[in-house]
Order: sequence, then C-alpha cells, then structure tokens
Amino acid sequence: MESRERRREKRVQMGAEVRLNWEAGGEARYAVTRTYDLSRSGFKLQLLEGIDRGTFVRVQADSIKLTGTAVVRNCTRKGGKFWIGLEFAGGTKVPVAAE
Repeated sequence: MESRERRREKRVQMGAEVRLNWEAGGEARYAVTRTYDLSRSGFKLQLLEGIDRGTFVRVQADSIKLTGTAVVRNCTRKGGKFWIGLEFAGGTKVPVAAE
C-alpha cells in the first residue's frame, strides 16, 4: 500500500538552531536545539524532554530570522528522546522560503 503525504505544505530538512521557552507545571522551561524540518506553518524538532500538546512555546531562530510563538501539536517519545511538532501561532511566519 502506498503511503501518502497528508501535510498541507511542503517541508524541507533544515537544521537551524532554535531557542525555546515555555511553561510547564508553573515553572519556566527553556531549551536550545535544532529544527529537523520546516514549513511555512511549523517545524519538527527533538528534545530530551516532552512538552504537553497544546502548550504555547516562544521560539527564536536567528539564522532564519524567526521569532514568535508556536503551539505543540504532537509529542512522540522514541527511545530516550521526544519528537515534537510545532505549529506557528499568532501570525508567526517563516521569512525564509521553505519550498
């Protein structure tokens, strides 16, 4: 059976450094990681800890001129790490064409 891509937008692999800030359990959390792939509406990354679905995350990636807010759409544990899918929120856009 053939696998079909269901995403609305094309994603490109891009390892841009990104800084994240969010709140979990009343505590401020932060991490520095790299994007795995990127589209105009969001990106995927990997962390050592999970972030709850629906959590708003402040994101900043200077190399691609990205600053704004994203919401966690999925978080999947694989091995000792978590793959996290973020969707941009509040008008955040990627200025670099992810096409």
